[in-house]
Amino acid sequence: MNVWPDVRQWVGPFRAGAMTMTWTEDWWWQIPEVSPQVYGFLLDALRLAGSYHGAPAQFYVMPFHGCSADNFRRMNALGLAHGVKILNHFHTESQVLTTWDYVDVMDSPRMYQAIHDVIRETGAVEHRLYPAMPKQARIAIMLSRAADTWDTEDLGGGGHLYSAKFNVNNEERKAIWLALRHAQYPVDSITDEDIADGGLAPYKVLYIVGSEMLGAAAGRLKEWVRGGGVVYATGGGGLLDEYHRPITGLYEMYGIAGHKLVRHSRHVRPRQTLRRASAQDRLAVELVDGANGPLTLEAYFYREILEPGGGGKAAGSYRNGEQGVVVNTFGKGRTLYCGALAGMAYIKSALRPPIPTLPESFSGEVRRFITTAARWARIVRPVVASEPLVETQYMSGPNGDMVLLVNWRDKPVKDLVVSFPDSGDIRSLRSLRKAGYFKGHLHEQQRGALAIVRRDGAAAVRMDLRIWDCLLVD
Repeated sequence: MNVWPDVRQWVGPFRAGAMTMTWTEDWWWQIPEVSPQVYGFLLDALRLAGSYHGAPAQFYVMPFHGCSADNFRRMNALGLAHGVKILNHFHTESQVLTTWDYVDVMDSPRMYQAIHDVIRETGAVEHRLYPAMPKQARIAIMLSRAADTWDTEDLGGGGHLYSAKFNVNNEERKAIWLALRHAQYPVDSITDEDIADGGLAPYKVLYIVGSEMLGAAAGRLKEWVRGGGVVYATGGGGLLDEYHRPITGLYEMYGIAGHKLVRHSRHVRPRQTLRRASAQDRLAVELVDGANGPLTLEAYFYREILEPGGGGKAAGSYRNGEQGVVVNTFGKGRTLYCGALAGMAYIKSALRPPIPTLPESFSGEVRRFITTAARWARIVRPVVASEPLVETQYMSGPNGDMVLLVNWRDKPVKDLVVSFPDSGDIRSLRSLRKAGYFKGHLHEQQRGALAIVRRDGAAAVRMDLRIWDCLLVD
């Protein structure tokens, strides 16, 4: 319920082969999340959990009162875009046969229509979609078994049904994930256990949030950075092991001689407490290698002082002159350590009353700072939309490639440009939405073709997007 993929509950049992199907539910309208889009963060964690032994993911997309027909369509598309293979619409029957949590055809005709449309449209592309999965990402966010243990007093993320007690670290991970997705970067999850086992090899960038990390992962992390990996760290930087012993061996990697983390609050509900929260300080961030311009970050909940050491360079200071950002070059790799929670500042920027279901005014300046590490690593995004709040996902499978697009604005996006910087030779792009109504599979049709143009050598199309669409790539 807290959109918290506690490693012990949501990943560990599948890693051990003890469970055979991941599943979750989207009660987003009852939970004060910044946007229903953040359920993609949880679904990415379930995709990781299923990856160890091929366990599929089930997603209950709830069509009850509180969820609009349009957002029901969005959440189904979100599930498909993040590797869900079983969509469950729960309870759909006459109200005389049930007393709660139902969808009745007389009571909710628009929702019945939405359910029909989702089933028909998914069926039209399932030949490619069912065996396909998101393309391998080059960016990962660390989920930490050690941090989850300390953050939940061993209760687990679901220990408090609607309000986990110490959830700021998890909310910061979600906010960073959201900023990366708004910047069109694919993102995977990885655990500190995976890192200890050498699982960082496919990745170029790792985001670390929270103080604790398994001690066994520290050496692997350090060598990965030395070999060219890039780390963005905040909220303690994984500098304590599972027994709260300092991992001083990582100081050299971060370019620091010491640090002091003060957590003014460890609990947040984005649409409630964050909306009303006052910053503990302000962090003035300098220009970092031309990757982003100078900016001021409001420091909510956490304030960490960093003491540069070795080759570390101070790149940001609080109002009293204490250092809050340190960047470092370590071997072939780089690190950026930020003492303020930039993710909290990012989602706070969109929480301006009255807060819509789908907030839109996220700070592009803060998003650019959060994505600094991705630009340092020169990651090429497989598909890019001209609108940040259109989520893109490139899917690959044995029956062909496809792209799912989900519009997280309340209004349709006109003249959306979708480009493929890493496309190679794309000959054809066909839109499920443009194809209109038809029987059978879209890949068997000669319908929905989009006009391809070249932008800086990359294929691109211009289109309108209401809620979601699927593009077949050939």
